[in-house]
Amino acid sequence: MTSPLVHPDLLGALAGVGFYPSSLDIQTVTETRNVDGAVLHTWADSADPTLVGIDCAVNRAYGSRGAQEIQRGDMTVVTVTHVIGLAGYHPTITNAMRADVGGVYYDVLKVEHDAQSASTWLLCEVVTT
Repeated sequence: MTSPLVHPDLLGALAGVGFYPSSLDIQTVTETRNVDGAVLHTWADSADPTLVGIDCAVNRAYGSRGAQEIQRGDMTVVTVTHVIGLAGYHPTITNAMRADVGGVYYDVLKVEHDAQSASTWLLCEVVTT
């Protein structure tokens, strides 16, 4: 039997010492149309309780995860401005979601996981309204 590279208690221990100083809620969108037919987006916290209150660390994008341009399905090119490291493996997060970190919103552009399925990183851009 082989041992995992990442000990199962590691992320919890790191969160306990401030390695993940923030908390985020993943939000999903509902599309509706107003009386003029324009599409309206309404964001709300995910109904999945495992996607609310996740310990995280927000950093500006840099190094191999910095200044990436990602092309969306609607042909819009966006630039990764922030990387959010999550304490844990969250395979249900997609790039159709956004993250709320203390009232600052980030569009999820890309989701990455480590090879041991222990950690998740969100490559994001800040939502400005």
